[in-house]
Amino acid sequence: MLIYKDVITGDELFSDSYSIKLFDECYYEIEGKLHTEKDGDFSGMIGANPSAEGGDEALDSCERTDINIVIAHKLQKTYFQKKSFLAYIKDYMKRVFEHIDETDSEKIDSLKKKIQAKVKEIVNNFNDYEFYYGESMNPDGCILFLNYREDGMTPFFTVFKVSVVSEKY
Repeated sequence: MLIYKDVITGDELFSDSYSIKLFDECYYEIEGKLHTEKDGDFSGMIGANPSAEGGDEALDSCERTDINIVIAHKLQKTYFQKKSFLAYIKDYMKRVFEHIDETDSEKIDSLKKKIQAKVKEIVNNFNDYEFYYGESMNPDGCILFLNYREDGMTPFFTVFKVSVVSEKY
């Protein structure tokens, strides 16, 4: 299994257990699913069937419905206004490119243009996106951009390839 981590903070952001596509050697799209997690109902973990065992009493439990990637990797929602987002992304990309070997400046320039085009697309559709940090909520870290497919039901995250490093487990 590959775990993708933020190059700056080391936070785990996603894994290859999800549907991942790389676009233009620039950014990943990671497709998620809505998932309901129940707290307090552990009967399924021990193989119990409360109704068959006379345990019809209601369990005090809480349900949390969220995107499976958010739950599994403990992503934290954050908020931006368009102006603060532009300031963040400019500063963040500067830090990320400092981590990259800049011996091939032509390749770096091409990558920067691709990233700028994607950022422009995100800014043009700013209200369609939600933003997530890794578990540490480090403001210097990578932001994952959440949007939904045309069906309005299928969530997907966009993450710049230069923002993550993969580790095999």
